[in-house]
Amino acid sequence: MRSYSIKGKSQFVFKRGLWLILLSLTVVAFVWGFDPSFHFLALDVIWVIGICMVLFAVILYLPFRAILFFGLITVSFHNLLDTINFENGKVQTVLWDLLHHEGLVDISNHFSIFIVYPLVPWIGVMSLGYCLGKLYHNDFSAERRRKILLLIGSGCVLLFIFLRAFNNYGEPQQWRQYTSALFSLMSFINTTKYPPSLLYLLMTIGPLLIFLSLTETFKNKIAQFFIVFGRVPFFFYLLHLYLLHLAAFTATLFSYSWNETVQSLKTMPDFPSGYGFSLMIVYLIWIVAIFILYPICKWYNNFKSTHQYWWLSYV
Repeated sequence: MRSYSIKGKSQFVFKRGLWLILLSLTVVAFVWGFDPSFHFLALDVIWVIGICMVLFAVILYLPFRAILFFGLITVSFHNLLDTINFENGKVQTVLWDLLHHEGLVDISNHFSIFIVYPLVPWIGVMSLGYCLGKLYHNDFSAERRRKILLLIGSGCVLLFIFLRAFNNYGEPQQWRQYTSALFSLMSFINTTKYPPSLLYLLMTIGPLLIFLSLTETFKNKIAQFFIVFGRVPFFFYLLHLYLLHLAAFTATLFSYSWNETVQSLKTMPDFPSGYGFSLMIVYLIWIVAIFILYPICKWYNNFKSTHQYWWLSYV
């Protein structure tokens, strides 16, 4: 997209955002409960990326520094809005949840919306991600880019430690000291993801930027293995959702009747008692899923690189 004009970039981002919203409300929504009547609708990560893209199509027309400033302000100060709440069931509740609050909204006795990812601060994160892409322009050497990534990533980690230590801002849940050092550490890093607090973003994005800085020159087989998934992220996302949810649906049938299984899916996220597996089993399933999907993603990546169909840029 570097060769696109601002108008061309805006149009592409806008259309891709609408496409993601459509898929989120249909293909992705269906897989969460396998319920064709859509009694339950989860507005999750694909939904919020789509909404952010639609809005970012307008933000793109702003000067670079304005986009950077908007992203920094949104991410840094959105936790000031945490104390604002509205009574459940009102229009203001739905609008506020869409903007800045995770919540389950009962539209009727037969239809509920679970807002998993609100707009703020993700629109700010997207703006900062766009600005970070400037480091990958040709006028930035790899060495200079690594130094900047390391500096920003380290700054995020240090700011996280500083703010978290004082328990004053950036995270709704305060951490506690326990007699066990491990429990104290777990409390310290236990931050809010829905919506992501400032400290959650600092403690996740910071280490990732450091990781990018340290691994940019890696060209081994392990790196190539993971790069395959990075080149077809949305394709992988859809495949892993259907694979894992079909597996979960099948596994549930061994413990519950068909009607109980279907009902549990309709009442998400309120799963029945005893539902699920131990953490070690979950990790094992994750590893197996990765190796099942790798050859499919590798094939699709090769297909994208050797074909010029217009729809390939949307999947």
